[in-house]
Amino acid sequence: MPPGTVACSLLSSPLADGVTVDPASCTRRGRAKFSAGNYVATLDWKPAPGLLFYGALRHGYKSGGFNSTSDFSGSQFIFTPEKLDDIELGLKVQQRLGNVDVRFNASGFHDWYDGLQLTSVLIDPVAGPQSLTQTVGKARLWGGEAELIVSPVHNLSLGATFNYFDGKFTRGTVIDSNTVARDVAGASYNSQPKFTYTLTGSYGIEVGNSKITPSIFYSWRKGYFINFEEEPQTFIPSYGLLNGRIEYTNVADTQIDVAVYARNITNKTYSLNSTNGSAFGYVTRFFGEPRMYGIEASYRF
Repeated sequence: MPPGTVACSLLSSPLADGVTVDPASCTRRGRAKFSAGNYVATLDWKPAPGLLFYGALRHGYKSGGFNSTSDFSGSQFIFTPEKLDDIELGLKVQQRLGNVDVRFNASGFHDWYDGLQLTSVLIDPVAGPQSLTQTVGKARLWGGEAELIVSPVHNLSLGATFNYFDGKFTRGTVIDSNTVARDVAGASYNSQPKFTYTLTGSYGIEVGNSKITPSIFYSWRKGYFINFEEEPQTFIPSYGLLNGRIEYTNVADTQIDVAVYARNITNKTYSLNSTNGSAFGYVTRFFGEPRMYGIEASYRF
């Protein structure tokens, strides 16, 4: 090839409407226009002191765009907007039952996506590995969360949270990591654990004008796949983490606070994320921090 010339391999497949390619410079040009509005409608009801019911109806919009950094040879240079309709219902309770202070919050949601955008890495037969944002189709997501905090005696606080998440694609086609178009209707929408929960406890010990507060925190999450392909390399196993902390506030009637802490007390080995590069002969897995401990000190002016 003579010096000063370029070759363009972006024409192996038809490009999207509104996209032109200059073979001499291998430059793509595209034009698209996106516009929409968002809205939120909410309703609150307080039938009694310390009791609140609420509901919300939302419509959201995410603009379309261009895969400007991708050399993908297919018709994915332009991706279209994403729209979301969401319903949320919940309640908040704060009461004193006898000598026990109780706070309870719960909510549930249901989302409808149209033009869902997914960003993934695929292997283009011409250009090689590419990061590509695709407009997939439609999906439904649903779930809920609950939080309970009780204080049965003075300075003792016990808490728990629970989260549930699920979802499915209802219609659409996705180009998978090997550039194969896959019908994802009915496939699970994998992006986070289906179940998570936390347990917490703390007790404050008053020493004159100072306070020593030991606390403990445990969290657990169910294993899950990070994408719809559900390949073994993309599975994040279940794990639980235990953290602890002892805080000494107003040390010796001063404005100094001191705390010692430990994170991942059991030194659990756990995965946070994974990248499936098996087409290149590798799989990358990212792990969380090992056991860590330290001391904190602060001065209040």
